[in-house]
Amino acid sequence: MANPNARAPDPRLFGSKALLKSAARNIYAEAEILKLYRERSGHASLVIWTKEDAPILDEAQAALGPRSGHKEEDAIRTFGHIVVDEAQDLSPMEIRMLDRRSLNGSFTLVGDMAQATGAWAKDDWNEILNGLSSLKEPRFSYLTVGYRLPQPTMDVASRVLVGTQYESTTPNAVREHGEEPKFIKVETPARLLGSITALVRSELDEIDSGTLAVITPDQYVKPLSESFKASSIEHGLVDDGALTSQVTIVPVDLVKGLEIDIAIVIEPSEILHSATNGERSLYVALTRATRRLLILHADDLPEVLQATE
Repeated sequence: MANPNARAPDPRLFGSKALLKSAARNIYAEAEILKLYRERSGHASLVIWTKEDAPILDEAQAALGPRSGHKEEDAIRTFGHIVVDEAQDLSPMEIRMLDRRSLNGSFTLVGDMAQATGAWAKDDWNEILNGLSSLKEPRFSYLTVGYRLPQPTMDVASRVLVGTQYESTTPNAVREHGEEPKFIKVETPARLLGSITALVRSELDEIDSGTLAVITPDQYVKPLSESFKASSIEHGLVDDGALTSQVTIVPVDLVKGLEIDIAIVIEPSEILHSATNGERSLYVALTRATRRLLILHADDLPEVLQATE
């Protein structure tokens, strides 16, 4: 949420550390302010934008209107019906961007509140519906059957949501049988990286052409990559939500939407207590593997998983 005490931004603001500090002095910590800094460029094509900038630019375009003589070219296209996937993580600005593209307020929103983990994660569908200009009462349909995961994996993952408002939303798996998730305790944190590397090497001997992902808290990504390199394990790093290698190291915040044959989830307690929307982040991590789920930890397991070990 915007801070009501922040000053209106100068056009040069984000390219000047001094201006940033001045604009938000006594409001934000210096480290937070400097995260906004972007090196200035003399050419628009060299400016690096993120997907989070798109709704802001769209808002500006709508507010400014079409350029003189370019009304048809600059018009915002509208649609009779819009289908939105992963709708549970939409930001307010993204909702506005979608709404202005709707001709009549007709939407199909697809998502799972139990997997809402982004900065704008919602707790209730009405938080999204209230931002849309639909003239009709919404209709809700609930998916009660899951087709990807075997039931033993779903049983373990669903334990994470016990006691939350999402406890009753986990689907029943069509695949009644499958490998039981395996919990592996590492004796000490100092042995964690070596144990993960050895486990990946062992799994590679059995995986054939399947995919393997190590799903981990952020702080282990770089050390794991270095350990894999030292052991000549070819691997990729996910930074855009895509798998490009047979073995991939995936920060837990980027794992949503991925489908993997074998998932090794590292330190579930850390994920639960430090990730954004911890219960839901851990639930997402535990529901990526379609074949085999391995949970490796040096810290004690979260209480909700101890009964399943």
